[in-house]
Amino acid sequence: MKSFNSFSEAFVIPIKNRNDIDKSPYKNKDALKDFFDYLVTNHKETLGDDNIPIVVDDSPRDSKFKIRHIKSNASLVAKLKDEAKKRGLSGVGFGQGSLSAGGKQKEKTPAGADYEDLIVYNYNKLVGDENHDTKAKEKALSFGSQYNEIGRKIGENLIKNYGFSSPMIQFGAGASKSNLSSFWTSHGATNGTPKTDLYTKNFNVSLKKGGGAQLASGGGAESIATFYAALEYLGETREGNPEIDKMMKLIEEGFTKLYTDYTATELGDKVAGQVRTGKRKGEKRKVEKGEEQLVADYMSTEDFHTKITKQFTDNITIEEFSPFREWFTFECMSGYKKFNKSSSLARASVCIDFNPKTGGINSFYKITEGGKSSGVLGSPTLSSEVKAIAKKIRVYAAWKTASSNPYSALRVGLVNTRGGRNESYRSFDTMDTLSEIIRNEVFNDKISNLYLKEDMQYLNEFQIIRKTISKLRKWGKDAKLWFTGLLNKILTRVKQSLERIKKLGKEAFAKLFEFMGIEVKSVSVSVPSGLEGFI
Repeated sequence: MKSFNSFSEAFVIPIKNRNDIDKSPYKNKDALKDFFDYLVTNHKETLGDDNIPIVVDDSPRDSKFKIRHIKSNASLVAKLKDEAKKRGLSGVGFGQGSLSAGGKQKEKTPAGADYEDLIVYNYNKLVGDENHDTKAKEKALSFGSQYNEIGRKIGENLIKNYGFSSPMIQFGAGASKSNLSSFWTSHGATNGTPKTDLYTKNFNVSLKKGGGAQLASGGGAESIATFYAALEYLGETREGNPEIDKMMKLIEEGFTKLYTDYTATELGDKVAGQVRTGKRKGEKRKVEKGEEQLVADYMSTEDFHTKITKQFTDNITIEEFSPFREWFTFECMSGYKKFNKSSSLARASVCIDFNPKTGGINSFYKITEGGKSSGVLGSPTLSSEVKAIAKKIRVYAAWKTASSNPYSALRVGLVNTRGGRNESYRSFDTMDTLSEIIRNEVFNDKISNLYLKEDMQYLNEFQIIRKTISKLRKWGKDAKLWFTGLLNKILTRVKQSLERIKKLGKEAFAKLFEFMGIEVKSVSVSVPSGLEGFI
């Protein structure tokens, strides 16, 4: 599995004898023992002299193993595949596996999905129910203490700063089409991957690792369904919105899939004539005979991606399409219309971007009002944070590919780039200003909403504070306690923002002014007269 920074080898459990199979998580143990005996009896010399002919996947959810030393021997590989099949074995591979010189397991590095288990288990320990999700516990305990410590710090963060208290479950990544609403499938979309990664009684959490998160990345049908969802929230049609209709037609007519063993990056290298990134950067690449049409299709689609990106940026503007952008963003983040009511756990109510090195939380976005999962059950609620994000989203078209067959996808990023199209996206670009933090916390405050109700929409944040204090005093409540709690929430958000600004290096000063809402129009410099001419 791939994470952002490393490669984690799953095949790490050495099988030296039959007893090792009993100790492994492999499910069909008897069949594997039979196959092990066959290997040792018939192919011991070929397999090598380290007495480790097989390595098993460390995941209890998978029944996979590798046969070592013979990957390059095509005829023997084919024969052993047949032998494994005869014994009802599946998931057989060929390669070395990640063994140290002493034949011991290497310490694993968690992939993105593994952090879900680490967070869930360690959070549950903190709330006094470590067995609430036994699968997550089992997976988390397969990693070293350093990674479980990261999970613990994230759990502490959630409890201390974000109001988490009830036990948590790792939702899993099962992409079942049965989760999808009829609305979604009616537009040809079929990807049933949940938005939620983990959940508690009150929160459905979409988890992002390490900054630069994307709200969505989908092919043509997924993108079109998202556009229709935003229009339906507004009670409008594509026919009544020419600019939106134009955008949808571009997606419907121009999104491309290339059927090839090359990735989009490799095709781009061929166009450039050399490898552009990675360890082999600078190596020559050329278009081979018979690849001319494939490369031409790639280049024309690249031009199309640029065109559609410009279309959204120039025409689906903040000024004229603010409500559409807000509901478009809401659907991308929540999956409210994507998933049917019976699969409401697949709908996310908060989005968390965490730091896998420190256990800190980079960003905590409330998708629904108050971030509660109840907001994705009945009538959808739109948080002030989503409204703020909608102003900053960058919608762009780009290739999506695994190992082959790249296709066009519409990506929705949380932030805007500050330069070229390939510059990485940084979560601090969406950081709320001081005034936005105050406004968000005040408008999302439960007590204010309880006492002021519909009056909230007619008041600014400072009027809300004054009126709430007045109401609390009138009813004999502790207004000071309420205001202190509100102030602490604001200060926590401010502290988090200032910590992020500190890490920006040379950009920190400018970002601090932006955060404070200060616009610098001119700068003057004076120096002592004796230094004039030198400075």
